[in-house]
Amino acid sequence: MEWLAGLQRSFERRRVERGACKDAVAAREECLANYGAESSLCTRLKLAEKRCLAEHLCPREFLQFYGGTKPCANIVEKFCNDEDEEGESGQSIPKRCRWASYALGDCLHKYA
Repeated sequence: MEWLAGLQRSFERRRVERGACKDAVAAREECLANYGAESSLCTRLKLAEKRCLAEHLCPREFLQFYGGTKPCANIVEKFCNDEDEEGESGQSIPKRCRWASYALGDCLHKYA
């Protein structure tokens, strides 16, 4: 029955991609077509798409990663921006944020 659960998740992802997140998905696809995967603009658009998908597909993990007074998203996504690659030496991602990031990625992976 795992195949049935996988099929249901696949349909749910398509529903979200065509509904609530359609603008984020379209912007990311257009950017990749025009500028390629290495573009910092496309990286930001991929993160925006991830945020939208997470909000609708993984609400518990979304709150762990994007919620709170010091959202892990701000800390982790800082490492994804080209401008911030040369930040303070020795700076690392807090353990709580690594776990929140892993949980969110694991949840989203189920919908891939």
